[in-house]
Amino acid sequence: MLKLLRRIGLGHVSSSLISGCLILSYSIMTGFGTSAVRALMMFSLQLLADCIGRTYDTLSALSLAAVTILIEHPFYLYQAGFQLSFGAIMGIALVYPVFAEVKLRIQERAQKRFYKSWMDPGVGLYGSRRDRYCYRMLHLITGVLDAVLIGLSIQIATLPIILWNYYSIPIYGIWLNLLIVPFVVFLFGFGVTGGILGLICPWLARSFLIPCQWILMFYDEISRKSLSLPCSQWIIGKPTLWQMILYDLVLLMLLFCFYHFKRSNKYIEYESIDQKTVYRKKQFILFVTLAAGYMIVFLILITRIQGEFSLSMLSVGQGECTVIWGKKIPTILIDGGSTDTQKIWKYRMVPFLKANGISQIDYIFISHCDMDHISGILEAMEEINNGVCEIKIKNILLPYKEQSLMDADKNASRLYESTMKTDVILYGFTKGDELQFDDLKIECLHPLVDAYQLGRADEDDQGDRSDQVATVDGIVDRNLQSMVLQMTTPKLQILFTGDIDQGVEQEIVKEIKQGIGQKQKQVKNIEEKGDFVVHILKVAHHGSKNGTSDTLLDVFSPDFAMISCGKKNRYGHPSDETCNRLKQHHIKYEVTKEKGCISIEVSKDEIVTDTFLK
Repeated sequence: MLKLLRRIGLGHVSSSLISGCLILSYSIMTGFGTSAVRALMMFSLQLLADCIGRTYDTLSALSLAAVTILIEHPFYLYQAGFQLSFGAIMGIALVYPVFAEVKLRIQERAQKRFYKSWMDPGVGLYGSRRDRYCYRMLHLITGVLDAVLIGLSIQIATLPIILWNYYSIPIYGIWLNLLIVPFVVFLFGFGVTGGILGLICPWLARSFLIPCQWILMFYDEISRKSLSLPCSQWIIGKPTLWQMILYDLVLLMLLFCFYHFKRSNKYIEYESIDQKTVYRKKQFILFVTLAAGYMIVFLILITRIQGEFSLSMLSVGQGECTVIWGKKIPTILIDGGSTDTQKIWKYRMVPFLKANGISQIDYIFISHCDMDHISGILEAMEEINNGVCEIKIKNILLPYKEQSLMDADKNASRLYESTMKTDVILYGFTKGDELQFDDLKIECLHPLVDAYQLGRADEDDQGDRSDQVATVDGIVDRNLQSMVLQMTTPKLQILFTGDIDQGVEQEIVKEIKQGIGQKQKQVKNIEEKGDFVVHILKVAHHGSKNGTSDTLLDVFSPDFAMISCGKKNRYGHPSDETCNRLKQHHIKYEVTKEKGCISIEVSKDEIVTDTFLK
């Protein structure tokens, strides 16, 4: 806009005032966001320097804008928007000149290989038809190359910030910018014009704002489509602080080497061919060194050291979600739902998985199909069906093997239908079934039978509980049919109890004492307290008073217990009775509503439990 105003004859002051008013209007329309304020301040400084005849320095203007913003809002320093906005400008100011030098060398070679006259602007106006075509194509290629190199410069400068906040690299991001950036000028022009006309003639303003809507719809559509492309994101995980500091220090050192070489050869004139050849060799060695140095520090930044065994019970409100992963074990999800937190898949589960560098879930065990255990899984299936899911899911295991039971459970049927058009495989997993991996064994202890008969329970039937009908008003009581899992690793044994009550617990204990269930193995370096050892217990039914009986605690004698429930939940979970039973058995326990995410890490030497809130 500034160049256009000056081309039509306006002076420096007039064109600067009009341009300044336009970018101020844009900042007002965007609510004075961090990026808009930064752009406003830097552009105003550029206009001021131009008007008074002083040199404009990008880094000085950027520093002044950063200090000014942080003085008023110091905590903006921790916001991704602030970091990306200033990091992008630093990439253009510091990294892009390196690529510009490489581009210059390529252009020089192109001049030697192709007609030298194609680089002459006069050819574009007065040359032959072929020359004019080649001239335009060459400048188009140069423009596209410039845009790609600017995007790559921004990517290099902001890579630690992107990984710290979003845990992945958008593979097609640079190319999407080639489609998005050219329309920004039209979006801004139509938007400002429509805003001004809206104050005078609303019906006329609508005709200018409709193209803005089309452009924004185009942005949204290509962003969604890009997620459905293969390898759209490279999920790396969250880097450590020392990795980010090392990356930035090495990058600054490499840039210093480049600018030092450029400055030391700035005023030297190489007259002979031999001198120019030596200079070219030195320049080539410099570029190779810069590329090699960057590749090394890049590999260090994306390297993730995975532990032997990791378990995290996420804080998802009134629900449950546990993630398990490790070096020699598959990635496992046990439940994933909540009744008081919306979109937990998008805002709780996916960020956690990506932060730990997990791009695929091998097995999802669903203890039962209440919404507080599957709402997030249903969200994931919806994303998969829409082609926008960032995490791949391979297998889902349900506590059903009879189709009639699944048909009777509306939630299970809904889950089954959502997987029909996907590559996700659905399995039944009941008592006696087990999965064996290198360092992990998972055995199902419940449901005790493959299927409960459908119907209504007879109140007079006092027989064996497993033979009774597990229904409530004709619908299968999902809590009583929860999947109970015994997980065994070389150093740890864990019991996941779903939402079972004390009656089911007594049956499981009875089965174990009779020798039907698998006897727990003694684990080295951990003291065995009872006949059947469980070191970690997932407390049943969010800490309900009807679960986690003294009998269960006596037999399994856990060292540590985890409880998942939401703040101020209407059920009063965890109950005082359950907490008191855990205290009486001297079992340390943590609750997600109080401490957030509960984590357990197993290394060669120790087992460490930790919580997000201390």
